[in-house]
Amino acid sequence: MILARVITGEYCLGKKSYKCAPRTTDENGNELKADSVVDSIENPQVFCVFEDAAAYPEYVIKYQIT
Repeated sequence: MILARVITGEYCLGKKSYKCAPRTTDENGNELKADSVVDSIENPQVFCVFEDAAAYPEYVIKYQIT
C-alpha cells in the first residue's frame, strides 16, 4: 500500500469519460479549471487528480501474514 499526500484543490463532480479536469465556474461566475474530481459533491470520498505533481507518495506500507 502507498500512503500519499495529495493536493485536491478545487474539485467538481467527475465522470468516467474525463481525461483531464473540466472547467467549472465559481460562485461569482468566473471560469476556473478544476484541480480534481470527486464521486460526490456533498460527501466526497473518492478524489481523482490529473497532475502528477498533485500526489506525493510518502510511505510504502508492507503487510506480512504471520
